[in-house]
Amino acid sequence: MAIDKTRNVFVVDPDKSTRTWLTNLLKSINIKPKFFNNGDDLLKALKPKTSGCVICEVRLAGMSGPKLIEELHAQRYPVVCLVLTSHGDVPTTVEAMKAGAENVFDKKPAAQPFLDAVNDAVDKSKTEVSKVGRRIEAVKMLERLTDREKEVLMYLVNGYHNRGIAKLLKIRERTIEAHRAGIMRKLEARSIVDVIRMAFLSGMGDEVPPPPPRLVEKPRRAMKKYTKKKKRRGRPALR
Repeated sequence: MAIDKTRNVFVVDPDKSTRTWLTNLLKSINIKPKFFNNGDDLLKALKPKTSGCVICEVRLAGMSGPKLIEELHAQRYPVVCLVLTSHGDVPTTVEAMKAGAENVFDKKPAAQPFLDAVNDAVDKSKTEVSKVGRRIEAVKMLERLTDREKEVLMYLVNGYHNRGIAKLLKIRERTIEAHRAGIMRKLEARSIVDVIRMAFLSGMGDEVPPPPPRLVEKPRRAMKKYTKKKKRRGRPALR
């Protein structure tokens, strides 16, 4: 079968026997790995939105495997990291997991569990890229809002009702309603739920402290039907 070029696996390990073993193993799931001698070479080759699985040795020339993983996360590369090492003791495993490794394997592990881990890592990485894309789109949409509309939206995200926002901003409640209408129109939202979802997706919401209970929007209670009790009509009681 043809190699699937959409599923990336990057291997950082200079050992020739490991490279040969990985090449033959990953070929069984239609993946051709790309090899790098050290972490610096990988960082130079990766692009910001490149998804994939990174497999690295713990002990590398220059930057160690855990340091490489930390750097990948610090630079927000949407990759998932596995560690393949000949030093699979507890301290090594703990160090790798603390750095952000998804899993740690001894060199030349059982084929199927390792392949399952690679497939899961590639799929998870693609999901992260999709999330990043949606977040970028949400941020662009929110750029359409004025500063005042963004301010109103931040309070809405944190649960403030119109009256509470009006009190805090010292403006009329009708003005807040107008801002909400403008926000929905500019974000092309069908409901306020769509607006809130987009705001959270963009990362908005942490800038405003939680509101006091008196300013939180409460769910509307169902109106009770008022029914008058009919007076019973009948003969007066005999005395």
